[in-house]
Amino acid sequence: DSSNASVTKAVTIQSSATLVATQAVANINAVRNVSITATTPVVGSASAYTAYTYSISPALPTGLTLTASSGRISGKVATTVAVGAKTYTITVTDAKKFTATNTFQITIA
Repeated sequence: DSSNASVTKAVTIQSSATLVATQAVANINAVRNVSITATTPVVGSASAYTAYTYSISPALPTGLTLTASSGRISGKVATTVAVGAKTYTITVTDAKKFTATNTFQITIA
């Protein structure tokens, strides 16, 4: 301004740039009514704010579950689930609520 006044304020910037969601498994093959090998298809890493949580979209087929604290998928696909392949997105969230995503497929026979 015309009086040459200035204001200084300290600012803290947090960056989510270090949180990474890496695809560890591209496809999970599942046979209806047969237990799958427990698998972690997407792994969170590199964030300074550990204690990741995992969520998935869309919902897993009936009979499969995602463990939110590890990203591990396990279970047995119900016999009523249609055969075919579908893409899922895993979101990894760190302790500061930063997120990263990656995808994988589940193929049901």
